[in-house]
Amino acid sequence: MLNNQLLIIVRRAILLAGMIWLAYGGVNGQPASYSSLIKQYNSNVLFEENLGQYNDSIAYLCKLYDEQVRFIETGLSIALMRGTIDTAAPADLPKYRQHQWPEAGGWEALVWNLEFVGADTAGQWEPYQCLGGVQNYLRSTGSFTGVSSYAELWYEDIYPGISLRYYGAEESALKYDFVLEAGLTQATNIVVEAQGVDNMTLDAEGKLQIHTAWGVVEEAVPYAYQIIDGAEVEVAAEYVLLGSNRFGFDITGRVHPSYPVVIDPLTLNWGTFLHGSGSDDYIMAIDVDTAGNIYSTGYTQTPSFPVTPGVFQATHGGSMDVFVTKVSPGGAGLVYSTFIGGTSWEMGYGIMVDIDGKAYVSGFSRSSDLPVRGGFQMVHGGGTIDGFIAGLSESGDSLLFGTFIGGTERDYIYDMRMGDDGSLYMTGFTLSVDFPVSTDAYQGTYGGSGDGFVARVSVNGDSLLYSTYLGGTGYEICNAIILDEGTTWLVGTTSSADMPITADALQDSISYVSGYTQQDAFLVHLGADGDSLLYGTFLGGYESDEAQAISLNAAGEIIIGGMTYSVDFPTSADALMEGSHPNLGGGDLFITRLDSLGQQIQHSTYIGGSENEYCKALRMMNDDEVALLGSTRSPNFPISAGSAGYAGGYDAYVLIYQIDNGTLEENTLFGGYYNDYPRSPGSMLIEDDGELRVAVTTHSPGMPVAGSTYQSTKTNGVDDTPWIGGIEVGTVLEANLDQFEVRAVEKGAELQWSLEANNSEGEIRIQRSEESTGKWEDIATTQVWSRSQEGDYLDEDLTYGGTYHYRLSYMDLNGKQVLSPVRTLNWTARASQPALAIYPNPASARVMIEFGGPEVHNSTLRIWDTHGRLQSQVSGISTQQVELDVTNWPSGLYICQWAAPGQGSASQWVQVQ
Repeated sequence: MLNNQLLIIVRRAILLAGMIWLAYGGVNGQPASYSSLIKQYNSNVLFEENLGQYNDSIAYLCKLYDEQVRFIETGLSIALMRGTIDTAAPADLPKYRQHQWPEAGGWEALVWNLEFVGADTAGQWEPYQCLGGVQNYLRSTGSFTGVSSYAELWYEDIYPGISLRYYGAEESALKYDFVLEAGLTQATNIVVEAQGVDNMTLDAEGKLQIHTAWGVVEEAVPYAYQIIDGAEVEVAAEYVLLGSNRFGFDITGRVHPSYPVVIDPLTLNWGTFLHGSGSDDYIMAIDVDTAGNIYSTGYTQTPSFPVTPGVFQATHGGSMDVFVTKVSPGGAGLVYSTFIGGTSWEMGYGIMVDIDGKAYVSGFSRSSDLPVRGGFQMVHGGGTIDGFIAGLSESGDSLLFGTFIGGTERDYIYDMRMGDDGSLYMTGFTLSVDFPVSTDAYQGTYGGSGDGFVARVSVNGDSLLYSTYLGGTGYEICNAIILDEGTTWLVGTTSSADMPITADALQDSISYVSGYTQQDAFLVHLGADGDSLLYGTFLGGYESDEAQAISLNAAGEIIIGGMTYSVDFPTSADALMEGSHPNLGGGDLFITRLDSLGQQIQHSTYIGGSENEYCKALRMMNDDEVALLGSTRSPNFPISAGSAGYAGGYDAYVLIYQIDNGTLEENTLFGGYYNDYPRSPGSMLIEDDGELRVAVTTHSPGMPVAGSTYQSTKTNGVDDTPWIGGIEVGTVLEANLDQFEVRAVEKGAELQWSLEANNSEGEIRIQRSEESTGKWEDIATTQVWSRSQEGDYLDEDLTYGGTYHYRLSYMDLNGKQVLSPVRTLNWTARASQPALAIYPNPASARVMIEFGGPEVHNSTLRIWDTHGRLQSQVSGISTQQVELDVTNWPSGLYICQWAAPGQGSASQWVQVQ
């Protein structure tokens, strides 16, 4: 039966330098009984049958970039290959290509095997999904024709009730799955032995490390989930060392015996370093072309930064140069790489690629001899630093145009976008009173201590279509820009109380308290020609706030990401975390969704830990989900189950957030012991297949790399190094708290809920917000001991006439938090219907009768037996409770009626024993 398998899924990704990085991915299979469990991938991995062209012990062979995986009877044999370099290589061959030159010293290989100990060797590898077409081999040993290739291999019943599957993920990632049949809730039969390696260890986080002569094979901590009714529910799993070179799996979580388990919400499909060996290199922004090639820009201090033959500028020009690099899909190799720079220094901050593959780069430069041609400003403005824009040909071999943009002081371009007509929109910061502006600019004069600016440049760089200052008497820094049908939305930071805003602003003044930093985030909407301010607002609390990234969803709503030090940053009632949340501290990430005019907060929340975190890039995945890229130094930053833990310094994160209901869908950290951080709004993209392309500058040699990478080893110690990766986003079932209701009862507000959770253990916090304060507070906490639970709670601490909001906050053992929908109770409206509460009921000695109406002055309680005879009457009651002695009452049922003037009456049965 399909819904009766337990799946353990493992992804392998082979690296150039001999180290293997393993992550975990979704279930995929070909036999009909598994068909609805699988996830399909577009992969170039194939498995070639052996008809005699290889050694007889090999059943199938998989060729990767610099590796062969041979499938044999007892397991598989892995051969990693690398070239050796000697003087036989052509003198003019670039160093980065010498490892591909067979005559340059030849090749060397590292061969090691994985054997499945105790496996049923009577079985055999079964191929599935023939890819069509054949290969023919003509060798001295004979001719081998009609060789077929397949998309995946299965070894069914390799252990009793357990099957093994190999298949390809995106690009060149190779994965394997163990599939456990119904009723198997443990994987203790699986024993994998590595032969030809030094030893195995487990690190503090539970990662499996296989030590080889060429490096370490590292497998991330297993993350498992069951597929239940089409959704994914987590099951805890871990590696177990079974000797110096053997490992297995332990399913530590509770397993439903009738449903499957899958592994991995966010998976690193590929990742590569990109740097020289001398000093610091920094990556700022990336873009892709229609073929999936990745273009990046940043700056480098290293003359040995990898460049390719025939490019526009093959030699390092000064102390720091811009680099523009085109990497093939999946990070496997360089298509081209070039410097752009003069004799001083420059930094690339933005890059855009047009439909023809031409790359456009922006940034700022100190070099008066920066290469320029055909631009609207052909000389440096005279200040220390000028902005610049440049265009490169499709092959990177010529400069299409280059132009400065700046005045006699410092000018910085921080973000850039491309319009439908190919024109370039950019924003940043200037200290120049003579920054070039257009005659009809919205703000034609310099405002104060540094202004933001917005400029639009023609596609060939020969004209400034418009340019305007944006600022007050303090300072403004425009961090990010996005286009909206020719108009521009901008976010950034301001210290100016008189920054330009509009009368319909969401926040019409800067929020500031003496003794704290006077700095708020801002949002501005400029007209299509830069000549009008359509909208402007402050956004912030009384401490420092900075907006760093912006996006629009399909409805035109505005989503802003940034960093706040304010405990009173504006949040919504359905916020995931309030400013008073006990886990917060330092600077925290904020996410805010505004309506399409920017005038109403639809959702706003903090997300953070006890230290600092920030957002640098933000992209909409669909109408409801937003992906954020940033960095954190908080050990308790909330992450998804299965994510790598906090490693040290600043770790990069990718966070998927549901902006409609305030749910943290997924969040994974990646990084090493040192700082790892993105640096600009252009450092993340989302492809049509849902994969995120991210660019991070890393100090950490242990930054994960995967796939057939161009550069798998960090060679400059702990200096800054560019890193590019592709991250796959999966779907993991969060706890379901939609079944949550609140109603008025005689004693207060009754809350009832039904929970379906990932883990067998967790905690529910019952939270209440009064209309008058708008702040959430925990009013009760209850432990969760099973995946499915029903619960209720009575809130008696209410004031008549008040309006109350309620929600539930569920947090599992991995720190993953889910919020229920918000329910509202108007106590005046509900409490106008009187009710009685009687306890104990049945009663034998004394009984307490409580009236649930808002007024009890001069009320009357009457009690009759079933024959209609009056048993007791209490008049002139001015309290809500009456206690009666029923010791001498005859046993039986009695009807109690409490009547309050102007409130009507309420009745309830009581049984006397």
